[in-house]
Amino acid sequence: MLALPSQLYRIASTSIKAALLLMKLGNAFVPQTIYGLLGVKTANVKMAATFEAASKKPLLYGSAPVLAALSSQRRRMFKLFAEGDSTHAAAAVSLARAAKLPVHYTLPKTLSGASTHNGLALEVSPIQLTSLRALGPFDTLESCYDAFSGGKDEISFEFTQRPESPAFPLWLALDSIRDPMNLGAILRSASFFGLDGIVTTTTNTAPLSPVVSKASAGVLESFETLYSTKNLPSFLSASKEAGWTVFGTDIGAPASKVLNCWDMPSINTPVIVVMGSEGEGLRKIVSNQCNAHLLIPGGDSRKLEGKGSLDSLNVSVAAGILLSHLSRKHK
Repeated sequence: MLALPSQLYRIASTSIKAALLLMKLGNAFVPQTIYGLLGVKTANVKMAATFEAASKKPLLYGSAPVLAALSSQRRRMFKLFAEGDSTHAAAAVSLARAAKLPVHYTLPKTLSGASTHNGLALEVSPIQLTSLRALGPFDTLESCYDAFSGGKDEISFEFTQRPESPAFPLWLALDSIRDPMNLGAILRSASFFGLDGIVTTTTNTAPLSPVVSKASAGVLESFETLYSTKNLPSFLSASKEAGWTVFGTDIGAPASKVLNCWDMPSINTPVIVVMGSEGEGLRKIVSNQCNAHLLIPGGDSRKLEGKGSLDSLNVSVAAGILLSHLSRKHK
């Protein structure tokens, strides 16, 4: 019996609502045809995301995320799954026993046949981020500054300059990074270059899922200065008033506000770099809060010619290039 148009509409509507709900739960399995209907890019949707649908509790997988979670104990941990006799498995079992966690020597069926788990999985609680309203003034004498949370609480940070590192704090703000693989890769680069902190938008951002943890090589489990903000434009505006310089990555901004990142002058203030989602880039209301926008020239030319710019790079690659440059140039 053929479905009537109204019935088809209800079926499609229900399917899409179900897919959206699963996505909110952490990129749980959604057929890629549904992703396409929703306008979501499928190139980076990994089948590893199916692991997350197996339990109400996130299931970290892979040696780097599991060992990092066991070591940092940032999350509540419930049980370890270890298979094989690798050095990583032995280390994970040792840490789990020290934490008095149950250890199962057979992996969950949801990981069966996958090559990315390295024989390890860990059932954990979700990560909850503290929401920030602004970063406060940087005290150059005491080398410290505060951040203001959603309430009236203040979070104090001490700044320690490393050799050849910035003389002022360097933060990264992420505007609606929806792809979990990109988010994980950005976290990994941020940790490698010694960033002082990261703030993400509360909405329209990939959940901090096991896929993100795997893509970050476990950095998600140990990066302590990762926060969210409910209103990124307001966060940037308030931070600027406190003396922070905000660099965006919107090459569509007026030419007078676009800087070739290779030729930018030294900065003597704390800095926030803002990266937008791949495809859409920075939202206009976010772009307008930036003091200037950085361009990465393409090819062999280092001249600002309007070609080979940020929108030609994957957002995580662009973030890595900018952070590498600013962590040395920003003094």
